[in-house]
Amino acid sequence: MYIILVTALLCFGLYTIAGNFITFPGRQTQRAMSSFKRKQGIGEQFYTLVTHPLTKIVSKFIHMERYQSKKLAKDLERAGINLSPTEYFAKAYVTSGLTIAASFLFIPLGLPILTMGVMLLGIMLFFKERQTVGDKLKKINSHILEELPRFIRTYNNSLKSSKDILRFMEKYRKIAGDEFKYDLDILITELKTGNTEEALQRFDERVNIPQLSTFVSGVIGTSKGIDQETFFYLMEQDMKILARENIKREIAKRPGKIKKATIATGVMMFLLYLYPIFIDLKNGLGIFN
Repeated sequence: MYIILVTALLCFGLYTIAGNFITFPGRQTQRAMSSFKRKQGIGEQFYTLVTHPLTKIVSKFIHMERYQSKKLAKDLERAGINLSPTEYFAKAYVTSGLTIAASFLFIPLGLPILTMGVMLLGIMLFFKERQTVGDKLKKINSHILEELPRFIRTYNNSLKSSKDILRFMEKYRKIAGDEFKYDLDILITELKTGNTEEALQRFDERVNIPQLSTFVSGVIGTSKGIDQETFFYLMEQDMKILARENIKREIAKRPGKIKKATIATGVMMFLLYLYPIFIDLKNGLGIFN
């Protein structure tokens, strides 16, 4: 059992290292390819038949404050998670509960360590499911932050011909990144149907990125007739610095991933090396018993 566990962790570490040098198909690509072979995987079938119905039932017993529910509903929609706020919390309880329940299957087999391991996994899954929306929003905002230098530079150039914020947003939306389009769509709709300043303020609150907040304050000033040419010029210079920082962060990510995977693999190889020594030592000491 020990050798199987160590070998599995060793293979995982090697796979992680290889993933930094070899481009593996993404999840969407894998799903598209697998759709030719099957309609629904085992995990998807299990969720459809078991987890989803249980989530619906448990969600009826979860009560949330109106403000919290309303805010979470907006976050879920923005993150692309097709669940209601109560269903989102219920899914965490159901996923964790089913995993912990599955751990009891190992008790009759005489595997207490594996039982405790699966229970611990169930607890970890609970917290992981609870922070899914937050993780997705952070990922979306990180992509928007990378796009901000181009976004602000484009707006600054557009001021030379027109100060119509709605017209600019409609044009930029065509070239915007996928992660930014959702927020731009809402902003464009609100600009068409409501007050410009209020629409921009809600846009700022929804995305909640400091650099974008500065940009929005400048745009609101422009909509009031204030000359913000110098403001946006200085901001564009700041965005050039941000763009360089984004590139540096992207470059720094790969060595960090490789370092973590290398350490994990090294530890597993060390344990695999120590195991036969430990067994020989144990057998040797057994002679004196």
